[in-house]
Amino acid sequence: MKLSLSTISTLNASFPDEVAAYAAAGFDAIGLWEFELPDDDASNVAALRDAGLSVSKGTAFALECAKALAKPHIVIAIDAGDAEDLAAGFLSKGQGPLAVNIGGPRESEAPGIYASTKAFLSHLLARRI
Repeated sequence: MKLSLSTISTLNASFPDEVAAYAAAGFDAIGLWEFELPDDDASNVAALRDAGLSVSKGTAFALECAKALAKPHIVIAIDAGDAEDLAAGFLSKGQGPLAVNIGGPRESEAPGIYASTKAFLSHLLARRI
């Protein structure tokens, strides 16, 4: 199993500092948030390679980890008609302390996905599950 940490966890750090810290902490991969990356792709790729880090594969990797660790999980297509009810039902099960990992395509692969996801989550959380 590969261990990865998302850059959203260290949002206030610079990308070079994240790469160095994640490698020093023993992570195998880094989950990238596209909006946080510097524009120079060549230096980003070189920094990752030099640190021995790969880029995690988002949703598939998160699901693999959840299953391997026997953690509660659900995969929801936010454009499905019952998506909000499915998410609310899952979150209302009260499994103790909650950490939510949200994976999916990058904005560059699915234009509008960030805004759609934000709206979905805002509406879902307003339900006060």
